[in-house]
Amino acid sequence: MLSDVIRYSGSYAKVRTMAGKLLSDEDYDALLAKTTVGDVAAYLKNNTEYHDALKNISETDIHRGELEGILQEEKDKASVKLFKYEKGINANFYQVFVIRYEIELLKEMLRLLENDMLHTFKSSINPYYKKHMSYDAQRLALSRSAGQFADNLYGSPYYDIITRFIANREHLDIFNLEMTLDVHYFTRAWKLIRRNLRGRDQRIVSESFGTEIDILNIMWILRCKKYFGTPKELIYAFVIPYRYRLSRETLVALVEAGSVEELYAVLEKHPYKQVFADDALFTEQYFYQYVHKMHKKMSVLMPYSVMTTIAYIHAKETEINNIVKIIEGIRYKMDMKEIEKYLIRQGR
Repeated sequence: MLSDVIRYSGSYAKVRTMAGKLLSDEDYDALLAKTTVGDVAAYLKNNTEYHDALKNISETDIHRGELEGILQEEKDKASVKLFKYEKGINANFYQVFVIRYEIELLKEMLRLLENDMLHTFKSSINPYYKKHMSYDAQRLALSRSAGQFADNLYGSPYYDIITRFIANREHLDIFNLEMTLDVHYFTRAWKLIRRNLRGRDQRIVSESFGTEIDILNIMWILRCKKYFGTPKELIYAFVIPYRYRLSRETLVALVEAGSVEELYAVLEKHPYKQVFADDALFTEQYFYQYVHKMHKKMSVLMPYSVMTTIAYIHAKETEINNIVKIIEGIRYKMDMKEIEKYLIRQGR
């Protein structure tokens, strides 16, 4: 334990400082009262840690996409600050965040490509990610067809995945492709955990990622059965092949359930039942809240561990997602009380 305190003292202190600058409930209340994107930008500029990032923008002229892009850049900068504290074998584990970054960027570009809008792609890639990525995003953005997109991924781990889903060198099966990319991410993440973490770090990170995998598998099965009528064979094909508390028997029972009601009956006997409401209206929201609370609890119980960094990165991502939801709510003139239901706050 003493060795952990010494080892993680630097990153722990840094995280404590950075976490203290996350948005408070009072900040969220203020943002929820805004009526324009410019008002949101002005509040963030004048009252939060985003001051420096927004100091040169005009609140009256900034548009939604520009503000979201700046916020995403700040999230990446914050994550990279913490990666640099890790040395040795633990540093290799942080490749997991590079992989996730690569995949999320791929998804964004694939959606643009499918809608003939890849030429509009603009992204400021953090130098750390750019150095460690397995493909050249700028070159990829020049692709004008699915076939060319795949060719520009040659040599990366994603080349074989993309080529499998090209229907005729011009179009992609986006839905199944994104599911396959998610499976790929968690498969590589699990291997990195086992290969690069030891002892308590490996146990708690396995619990964190394992819990996410369990719940995502349940969500995927539920969505397939409730909305798409997906054949069982295809459901099995896209189940992430790792489990934590979800036994093989329970997983099979969920896939083989003849109805949504039967699936819920299986969940009633499982610890994850609290994540899923009967109407499943906010299933993803329950998932995000559950994972948020889990990370927060782990970082409190084991402050001198790799979990402190993971929990902060998750909290920062949650904050950015919250702001984006508020901006989207303003764009579509939604009632802010409705938007508030979708926010995950640090103090709640």
